[in-house]
Amino acid sequence: MAGLVFFDINILLYAISSAPSERIKRDRARELLESFEVGTSLQVIQDFHVNATGKLKKTVQAREISGLIDWLVRQPLIETDAALFREAVLLQAVIRFLIGMRLSWRQRSAWRLSHSSRKICSMDKSSVM
Repeated sequence: MAGLVFFDINILLYAISSAPSERIKRDRARELLESFEVGTSLQVIQDFHVNATGKLKKTVQAREISGLIDWLVRQPLIETDAALFREAVLLQAVIRFLIGMRLSWRQRSAWRLSHSSRKICSMDKSSVM
């Protein structure tokens, strides 16, 4: 499992976005999904489905949603537990610190890869990490 990347739901939602204003984030999200061996959880798949068919229903094609869900369920499932949650919270704090230092996405990624036993990709309101 050490080689798997666990993506935040927002990355999945950006990957299917058809909003012109989110083109850069959509392209980056798709690049991330294609660049790593992805692991997921049933909770992430469920949350993605709820958000994609609810909030994004009017702007996203049903085949985009079902296509990503079909792909997600074929990925390795990561069992979430308290330790993973604590690691994600710590990683989020570190990422916010690194963003404050104005490090590039590649510099932040390099730091995460060298300092984390599990990889968790997340994003904030301003960028896809």
